[in-house]
Amino acid sequence: MRYVFSEILPWILGTVLLGFVLGWLFWRCWTWLRPKEHRDGEATRLTGRIGDLEANNRRLEAEAEALRAKVAELEARLAAGAASLVAAKPAAAKRPAAPRVLDLVAAASVLGSKIKLDDLTVIEGIGPQIAGLLNAAGITTWKGLSKARIRALTDILDDAGPRFRTHDPVTWPEQSRLLANGAWAEFKELTGSLKAGHR
Repeated sequence: MRYVFSEILPWILGTVLLGFVLGWLFWRCWTWLRPKEHRDGEATRLTGRIGDLEANNRRLEAEAEALRAKVAELEARLAAGAASLVAAKPAAAKRPAAPRVLDLVAAASVLGSKIKLDDLTVIEGIGPQIAGLLNAAGITTWKGLSKARIRALTDILDDAGPRFRTHDPVTWPEQSRLLANGAWAEFKELTGSLKAGHR
């Protein structure tokens, strides 16, 4: 039995191998020897597909160009809107309020003597020399003195020397605020309760 099997097996393998080789050759010959009409039909189909793709590409390019034009139009409208907003803003913005004019005649009648606008010596505890020190430090108005911190005022006096260190600037910002606001009666009441600038 082994002898028969070993004799038949090469024939079976040879037949299978021969069938495979012949099938491959037949397929190659068939594709090479296809009818010209079949090859032409395939080329026509591929050419038509290429034409469709090119038409689709042209359509997409036209849509992209239209979108670019739309974006440019919107950007131009946005820029025009922003420019008109900027142009309209200064006109619509509030004009700064005119500075308040203090009635120095009323001040003279309430305080009993004439005073000059932003004269720091009107403040209880400030004489001409201290006014000069404050002016040198950039404090030249009642409003400026009303915004000054007491520690900064003390530093100005300390830097000027020992004879100025005895002065106390605690009430100076309050007094100058009343003067800057034209509150003459309140200023007179406050200074009437002070002694050399002290409460």
